Amino acid sequence: MKRKYKVWIAVAAVVIVVGGPLFGIFAPRLWAEPAGRTEQIVAVNRGNYRTTAYELFYDLDEQIEALDVKLQVYPAEPDDMNSRERTECRGLLLKRATLVADYNASARQELTVGQWRSEDLPHSLPQDNPREC
Repeated sequence: MKRKYKVWIAVAAVVIVVGGPLFGIFAPRLWAEPAGRTEQIVAVNRGNYRTTAYELFYDLDEQIEALDVKLQVYPAEPDDMNSRERTECRGLLLKRATLVADYNASARQELTVGQWRSEDLPHSLPQDNPREC
């Protein structure tokens, strides 16, 4: 009878000695993902984050529209432009393409920034260039 207790005590000791460090290693990893998700949800739903994300889309849209207006200044045909005008026009087109890519990338982030895009703004903008330079 005493032998059974010694065996159970030995098994419990092994479980504690081996299981304790393993629990210490893996428990934080098991808890980290749900805790991180919760922190992200709290951060995304803060008022200042909403306002910043909301303004981001309006700012990008406004910058793209301003570039479209600047592009209308240049002649319609690329052959009618001198080299300086052609270079400036191409630079504006590259800047516009970058802003459109930023807008579309932010709009696709539906769990963070994208969910605060205003409904009166488009979900995504076309990547095509409005003109040739």
